[in-house]
Amino acid sequence: MKYFLFLLFFVSGCAVLTYENPIEIRKTPPNYSKPPLSSDLKLELWAASTSLSRGDTLSVQLTVTNQHNSPYSKGFSSGCVYGFGLWSASGVLVAPPPPVCTMNAPIVKFEPWEVRSIEFRWVWSDSLIEPGSYQLYAGFGPRGIYESGQPIDVFLLK
Repeated sequence: MKYFLFLLFFVSGCAVLTYENPIEIRKTPPNYSKPPLSSDLKLELWAASTSLSRGDTLSVQLTVTNQHNSPYSKGFSSGCVYGFGLWSASGVLVAPPPPVCTMNAPIVKFEPWEVRSIEFRWVWSDSLIEPGSYQLYAGFGPRGIYESGQPIDVFLLK
């Protein structure tokens, strides 16, 4: 029984230690630079529609391209390799809910000229998020906080 409790507390402690809440980590949107400062990868964002009414779905595609003739490896501190976040004009993260990141710390390898596409979807169903203008960042890390493509303006309509 005591080993079971130890294991339970150990696993619970790991969950607490690895939980990343970007709102607490960063009070402003991710760093965006063109080209990215932290890697040799090109990150681009695309959305079919950026004006949403309550209940609509925002679909965003993140494209990551290694623009070099040699492989590129990128290490991560948690299992949250890719993510996106919707930020208000005042720099407050409003969506999506915090991701659960594992202790898995992968190293992702991009082959020369490799292109990867990652799709994110978000439904505006939260009545606490007011209509208005927001910026969507997507890229590396939970909510794209480590490195993002150029942000997309998103308009939540009344």
